[in-house]
Amino acid sequence: MNQACRVDNVRHVGIVVSDLGRALSFYVGALGMELGSGGEESGPELERILGIAGVRIRTQKLLSKKRDTRIELIEFLHPERISSPPKQIGSSGITHIAITVNDIDGLYRAMCAAGIEFVAPPEVAASGVAKVSFCRDVDGNLLELIEDCPA
Repeated sequence: MNQACRVDNVRHVGIVVSDLGRALSFYVGALGMELGSGGEESGPELERILGIAGVRIRTQKLLSKKRDTRIELIEFLHPERISSPPKQIGSSGITHIAITVNDIDGLYRAMCAAGIEFVAPPEVAASGVAKVSFCRDVDGNLLELIEDCPA
């Protein structure tokens, strides 16, 4: 294998959403992510890249406060998104995104009050280095919220 070819970094994580506005209220409103670039996309280049004739999407990039993490929300306008049941933590494939937060307990209380579903309250991991909790976004995707514990 060619050693000159390597992964330099993970550019972003793409999440297909059913309603971009509703997803933004979760990721920006509840989690405090910041807006990056976004807009509608269509045309022959996108059709070739995605392999879908007549595709039209609306996207919104989101940035972490440190701007070192990007999430791309994608709403399919045409053809419509294919519904599938939410992944379970033990499913094959990508099951969750881990996000570092500050004040996980305060975030947990605020998100619960807003009706956001959690698997369990935050708990210190067995290693003692982080406090962790899993929640679901508005489309049922699992997010692992992690707060680093002081050393």
